[in-house]
Amino acid sequence: MKKYTRRHYNKKLLALGLSAFMGIGLISTGFAAWVMSKDEQVESNGNVNVAIMKDSSINIKLWALNPDGSIRKEGDNNVELGKDGDNKYILTDTFNFDADKNDKTGRMRYEGDANGGEDLTVTIKGVIEETGIPYKLKAELVLPATIQDAINQGYLKLSTATEELLANDDGIDIADDGSFTVVIQLAWGDKFQGDNPSVYYDNVYPESTTENPLGKDVDNTTMQKQMLKFWGILTGETITKIEDIPTDYSFDGQFTIKLIATALDTGTNN
Repeated sequence: MKKYTRRHYNKKLLALGLSAFMGIGLISTGFAAWVMSKDEQVESNGNVNVAIMKDSSINIKLWALNPDGSIRKEGDNNVELGKDGDNKYILTDTFNFDADKNDKTGRMRYEGDANGGEDLTVTIKGVIEETGIPYKLKAELVLPATIQDAINQGYLKLSTATEELLANDDGIDIADDGSFTVVIQLAWGDKFQGDNPSVYYDNVYPESTTENPLGKDVDNTTMQKQMLKFWGILTGETITKIEDIPTDYSFDGQFTIKLIATALDTGTNN
């Protein structure tokens, strides 16, 4: 079978990241460029805002993270995350809707460097300083309308663990020293059988039928139409030909994670 890779920008099938593909990277002002040219790279400063809502008696600090997830240090001190003009923290971690970097074969595959590829998880680490009062910390997630639309149509979804975290009335686990970790994870939707599109379109699924072809049984023309529709959902634009996709594209959108810290009513009268 003929192979279509990220280097085949002008070929009929989805090149570069159109396996999922056009690495979306959000920066502080919204979505950064969708790279569609083999030679271009996007550097993102982070793609998620964190808004903190808290009682005045509670002080929260969020830490900058290294690529391996460890807390960044300057000497013996943790480095705090920076904030934008709206006083929201900007994560250095990013969502990246790209091909699976371990997928090196098939009609869609990854040919980027070792630092690229799919990344659907962001991690927040921080600490609540000693308050002397009981409290709880909850998380809420505000999605860009485009991402919510992709979820509604089955292209993406929240991971089960993230759904449980957001629905947990008891809040986020806090260690004895006040430290906490929040993990927000997206996942590929049922349109792709829960797999990255670069993997999905080369996989064999037992439930595939002539009437409802899945994965490898989906013909190239249909695959192209499906991925262009996905691209259109995320960008809000309609493009019918691969060659008409711009070499870069940016649009407004913002992932916001809200951390809500509230003091608990102990029922004690002062």
